[in-house]
Amino acid sequence: MLPVLGTPKFRLLSAGISISLVGLCLLLGSTLACSGGMPGAEFGVFVGDDAPAFDIPLVGGDTIGLEGLRGKGVIVNFWSTWCAPCVRELPLLDSVARDHSDDGLIVLAVNMGETEDEILSFLESFDLGFPIALDSTGDVSRMYGVVGLPMSVFIDGDGVVQYRRIGELREDLIARGLDRIL
Repeated sequence: MLPVLGTPKFRLLSAGISISLVGLCLLLGSTLACSGGMPGAEFGVFVGDDAPAFDIPLVGGDTIGLEGLRGKGVIVNFWSTWCAPCVRELPLLDSVARDHSDDGLIVLAVNMGETEDEILSFLESFDLGFPIALDSTGDVSRMYGVVGLPMSVFIDGDGVVQYRRIGELREDLIARGLDRIL
């Protein structure tokens, strides 16, 4: 028997349908965004892609290029000083960089949109053993499709993306990525 219009049973059924429709719309929207079906979602890197080459300035004046790191495992970590999870994972990334330097691992922290002075001031309280790059124009971040911070991309010695993580890294997540690139 169908519920009668205006009864509590009908209102409950229509509320359930409304919630289901909202959920379906959210699911379809996120699926389209991830698959490139929405404008602006057609960029970025995913596991199995060749990592886009870039040359980027480092804090201190040098430049680093991804092509020059071929043959090594590379973690490219996108971050900013205002991002609490980014700041929390810096010591862990430093430890990993130091522990695996003999394995040829390179950790490259790419700061998004801040000035060198801001970064230097912030880094006074850290003793990091890996290079910090300046993506002041956002070009590298756009090439890699950074949609949230922190974001880390693990690239093998052949220049292929083997692991990608949006969100704060933990030891188990880093181990998963390292297993694929070292």
